[in-house]
Amino acid sequence: MRSTKFLIFLFFLQLSTSLHLASIEEMNQEYNPTTMSILELLYSKSSYGLLSQGGTTAIDRMFRGVSLRNKNIVDIGCGLGGTDVYLAKKHRVTITGLDPLQHVIDRAQQTAAQQSLNQKLTYVCTPNLPYPIADNSFDIAFSKEALLHCAEKKE
Repeated sequence: MRSTKFLIFLFFLQLSTSLHLASIEEMNQEYNPTTMSILELLYSKSSYGLLSQGGTTAIDRMFRGVSLRNKNIVDIGCGLGGTDVYLAKKHRVTITGLDPLQHVIDRAQQTAAQQSLNQKLTYVCTPNLPYPIADNSFDIAFSKEALLHCAEKKE
């Protein structure tokens, strides 16, 4: 029997193909290297870039009750990959992070290398929908705060 959280992840994957994202230009302006560094200073108490409030406590809360160990996960809107680094270290998961901004993907890849997690973390620049996700290729899909970049949210 699938958990409620898993069904929410599946719903998000279906929903993500019908969303209109903010333009790449808008996101590049909002998430320029200077802004990324400021957000990282504000939110990351670790050595790997967390870009949103709550830190690792929020990540643990998001996955409470979900068995993650050895799962293959996709992170939609991965940012600098801080969430992925935390999950890979704590739960021994394999994660593919997707983000529309190449400079953000480059930073996530650097962080994975610095943390010796290149075998567990893969990052792909995905500026267009639908995302390149094959059916049944992941056990879990999640997104932490990336929906705020959807310019239009269909009901």
